[in-house]
Amino acid sequence: IHFSFHQVILRSTELKERPLAMALSSVTFRVLGGIPAPLLFGFGLDKLCLIHASCDAGNCLLPDNQKVKYLTLIMSAIFKSLSFIFLLISWLLYKRNQEKHVI
Repeated sequence: IHFSFHQVILRSTELKERPLAMALSSVTFRVLGGIPAPLLFGFGLDKLCLIHASCDAGNCLLPDNQKVKYLTLIMSAIFKSLSFIFLLISWLLYKRNQEKHVI
């Protein structure tokens, strides 16, 4: 999906603004995708633990594997779907913008 993401950015910005657009997209991708995603998955995995190493909290000794499998599948599907929806919206807006410039 990175290739499509970068193609949309490169095709929808002017030549002189492309380096800034790529830099901003890289920072945004790291901040919005790299920081919260592990925290969300970790929170979900902690909730699906059957036996912890200590009474208060700690390492998970026995996770509920069936629920972990579904959690991973559902969260991945949600994030991929959101990514596809935003890519589709930006593609439609790009095509509409191109039609205005042709006339």
